[in-house]
Amino acid sequence: MKNSNLPLVVKAVTWSRDSHGLYDYESRNVHKKLIQVTKPCVLTRLGNEVSQTLSQFDMKQANEIDPLCHIDPVNTDFTVQGCSDTMWMVIRTMRTKYGPGYLLKEGDTIKLGRVCYKVSLLRSHSDDSLSDKTQDSDESDVEIPNERETGICRICLNSDSETANPLISPCKCAGSMKYIHLLCLRQWLNSRMQSRVTENCITYSWKSIDCEICKSCFPFSIGNTGKETELFKIQKPETPFIVLEGVGNDKNSNRGVHIVSVTNGNDITLGRGHEANVRISDISVSRCHATLKFVDGRFLIEDNNSKFGTLVNICEKIIIKPLSSVVVQIGRTVVSFSTRIQQQGIDSNDIMN
Repeated sequence: MKNSNLPLVVKAVTWSRDSHGLYDYESRNVHKKLIQVTKPCVLTRLGNEVSQTLSQFDMKQANEIDPLCHIDPVNTDFTVQGCSDTMWMVIRTMRTKYGPGYLLKEGDTIKLGRVCYKVSLLRSHSDDSLSDKTQDSDESDVEIPNERETGICRICLNSDSETANPLISPCKCAGSMKYIHLLCLRQWLNSRMQSRVTENCITYSWKSIDCEICKSCFPFSIGNTGKETELFKIQKPETPFIVLEGVGNDKNSNRGVHIVSVTNGNDITLGRGHEANVRISDISVSRCHATLKFVDGRFLIEDNNSKFGTLVNICEKIIIKPLSSVVVQIGRTVVSFSTRIQQQGIDSNDIMN
């Protein structure tokens, strides 16, 4: 729909290096582009050059072109929706009524460097208990043998199945290897678990929780007939606390859960450094990457001018209202969308202001 008001001003800055979809916020080796949008288009990247493409046909002609996002004028607004790559909000550009940062919600996915965490649980009051849905992002329905089917636990070789210790099928194994007792599996998983306890954080990590036979990954929790049961028993802290669950497809990285308590009211640092309250051992994470704060019953995350940024996943269309602006990261390109009156030119640091 035609937008007769201010055009959408797009400032795009692309890092020259293609590395895990990261953008280096400290690098000067970047390519800049200023675009004004008045019609529906697709923002694309060819090499290091960002441009607007008005025709889908033109975009399909070159396999080297990366579609970044769709832009549509709607009345006095503009909508922006990601294409193939995930679109992330850049937290260092965001503000709340409590100051810089982003107020976290359950289900949010945040990214520090190339490391992603899902906010599995937020508890700010003592009447909120840590339920069996702590890891609901990795829940799996499991099969339990019926009365006519004979199942044998592949660990203890016993066929007994009780309410507190049922035979379950939590992976893709079949035949005589199909079933395993819940408690037998839990004991095996706990033997592979490592924990790290600091003043404010309990970290549980597993180098691998894959089935050694079929190689499928065991879920954090299992469900059957509407009931959900944790495979991992984790310590329950006092409120307020937040649970960050590691997500991603990198088989070489640790799967883990960070349970962060803020009972003493102190800010919590996340980073690669030994002094960080929540330590994240990845080279793309800065030594003091981000800070978690508990303010007015809410959890706020703030970026500490990290090298590769702190981001939050965008699941829906972005609506850009008149006289407003939004900054997103799509792969190695950071894009600022604004309908404010702009000065000519673009500065590599100005896009983050």
